[in-house]
Amino acid sequence: MWCESKGMSSFTERRGVSFAGILISVLIPVTVWWVCLSTDSLAFAWICAVFTALGVWTVLLMRAAQRIEVTPEVLRVGRAHLEAAWIGSAEAFNGAEWQALLRAGGGHTAWIDVRSYHPGGVKVENTDPNDPVAFWLVSSRNSIALAEALQHLVHVSGNPEDRSPSDG
Repeated sequence: MWCESKGMSSFTERRGVSFAGILISVLIPVTVWWVCLSTDSLAFAWICAVFTALGVWTVLLMRAAQRIEVTPEVLRVGRAHLEAAWIGSAEAFNGAEWQALLRAGGGHTAWIDVRSYHPGGVKVENTDPNDPVAFWLVSSRNSIALAEALQHLVHVSGNPEDRSPSDG
């Protein structure tokens, strides 16, 4: 959701999980149950399947709970964050452009957080001279709104070359 009020930019998006992720999280415990049943007793098979399901579903829920957030202070993607003072340009890509950008990759100069089921994403420039990461590639269901929120943040914060983190 993108909203602008009182000169503050904000954007929040829950990353979610794909249908394939949900299907796989069901099939893994079922497969473990069959394998354990073929090697031991029914009780052992159920114990293995239950513990496998708990582990797989915990990982699935942790991934589903991840968010993309843009606040006046920071861009946060999951647990990673980039201070507003170091955010340069932000450009939205969709469809074939996004796929081409991902295929080209960023080599060792990009930080990439992509979900395969998101139709597009944003390339965010990192202007921190001490950070080896030159830019972020972040997939989003609404890449245009995310790029607009980041551009508004840069516009409000001023020119990236004229500021430092302590300037805010």
